[in-house]
Amino acid sequence: MKKIYLVLFAAFLTLQLHAQWVSYSIPAVTNLFRSVYFLNADTGFVVGESAYPNPAPILKTTDGGLTSINYNSGTQLALRAVHFIDTDTGFVAGFEGKLLKSTDAGITWINQPSGTTQNLRSIDFPSHNIGYICGGGGTVLKTTDAGFTWNFMNVSTDTDLINIRFADDNTGYIAASDGSFGNGAIYKTTDGGTTWSLVYSDVLTGFLGLAVVDTSTIYAGGKDDKIIKSTDGGATWSQVYSGLSAHNIRSAFALDANTVWMGCDLGDIFYTNDGGVTWTNQSVSTSGIFGIDFPTPEVGYAVGAGGELLKYSPCALGAVSFLAGDTAVCEGDSVMYSINPIEGADSLLWTVPSGSVISGGNGTNSIIVIFGSVSGDISVTASNSCDTISGSFAVSVNPAPAIPTISFVNNILSSTSASTYQWYLDGVAISGATSQDYTPMQNGFYSVVVTNAAGCEASSAVFDVIGLVVNEIFTNGPAFGITPNPLVTTSIVLLDKNIAAEFLTITDVQGRTIREISLAGNHPVTLDRKDFAEGMYFLSVLNSGHDLIARNKLIVQ
Repeated sequence: MKKIYLVLFAAFLTLQLHAQWVSYSIPAVTNLFRSVYFLNADTGFVVGESAYPNPAPILKTTDGGLTSINYNSGTQLALRAVHFIDTDTGFVAGFEGKLLKSTDAGITWINQPSGTTQNLRSIDFPSHNIGYICGGGGTVLKTTDAGFTWNFMNVSTDTDLINIRFADDNTGYIAASDGSFGNGAIYKTTDGGTTWSLVYSDVLTGFLGLAVVDTSTIYAGGKDDKIIKSTDGGATWSQVYSGLSAHNIRSAFALDANTVWMGCDLGDIFYTNDGGVTWTNQSVSTSGIFGIDFPTPEVGYAVGAGGELLKYSPCALGAVSFLAGDTAVCEGDSVMYSINPIEGADSLLWTVPSGSVISGGNGTNSIIVIFGSVSGDISVTASNSCDTISGSFAVSVNPAPAIPTISFVNNILSSTSASTYQWYLDGVAISGATSQDYTPMQNGFYSVVVTNAAGCEASSAVFDVIGLVVNEIFTNGPAFGITPNPLVTTSIVLLDKNIAAEFLTITDVQGRTIREISLAGNHPVTLDRKDFAEGMYFLSVLNSGHDLIARNKLIVQ
């Protein structure tokens, strides 16, 4: 017996939130992500806050965010910054002076002395050997040996230094803010951090996002989404975005002097491609955007609360999200599988285990699979002109029991051996008839459905019991015929003129009434193929009291 399953379940969820941003909710990670750094379009790292008792996360992906591995940071201190200087060597900085280093592409992390207990918030390496870290209390750390040692270089301020970015080894800028997003400042150095000068201040607006294009062009964003810009190395500044109340910019990235991205703590990303003359506000997240990185001009990433990683691409596709299906089936079962619509996909291709077939729907969001005997993966691949993504899960196929056969000896119906049994009369389950043997109480079409230990079913052929003495009005000779039978185009039901036939009922093998036809003045009856699905049906002739007069079988091809 074949069955249709509809089993709801969740795999990993992705949402197409904007035409160019896709949100990935990373399974089992609900931390607030603070920083993101990608080596290339596919390989990158994310760090963030801890969720007690679990340590702060350090996640790595090598497939553009579709999957990730959470490596052990060994600390519950908040991690605020991540940066790699090559494919193997990277640094993570966090609260209370926490500084971690990896030399094996992020698999393991070791503590490294930072020389401070201040909260460290941002890392930048303008070149392989020279790097900078900034943090609370005016703290700046510098390395000139690729992070083996760090030297303390203080900025004369008590305000937290939030973001540090360098245009080259010597010229860099820092964005500063206090805990209430006030007392904002921009600091500049031209001698590799030895001395720093204040080039902008605003007691009402703290600055957290900083994007340095070159030694002359700088963007900074902060409280109430205020964005400022300088094109002369910080000598003068102009406000290029008026801001929205209660929105605070937390992150920034500049691709060039004209193309800049800013993320705020209410889930908006602001974008300009004309040097800040105009800005497009894209609402891409229900949480804040705390880090942005673009490894290439075409591919970017952003991180926020709730374990959210967003990916930007002109034609990015979200991961496959399965909505319906079953991971354990029986040989011969028909099972429906479906996925969420994937915006931007030009084509979908499903594959099924060897021996199974797709009965319909390939190329759409929903298919029905008729299973063979081999276990394997159900998978679907979505593609467009510049992106291809796939999703799959394993399906276990259990063997079906042997098709049972029925014998009829001494007025007893018997099935071949199985684990469990259910007998049917005219397609309707007989209550309590769950033994290997069944004694029929009336003439009719009997069948048995058997189940094996794996819960898989098989149905017997119909057995026509006609020799019982029962309370049927007409038992001597045929009451009606069907010609032709099987039904291919049309068939005619011919009724015996000597019977008091009033009704003709047609039921399927599951006992459902398909049609009931009044026979008064309606002899013969014509049946049309278009009114029936392929299969077997039972036709019953009834009198005015709905007593059974006679029955017959109809095959529809």
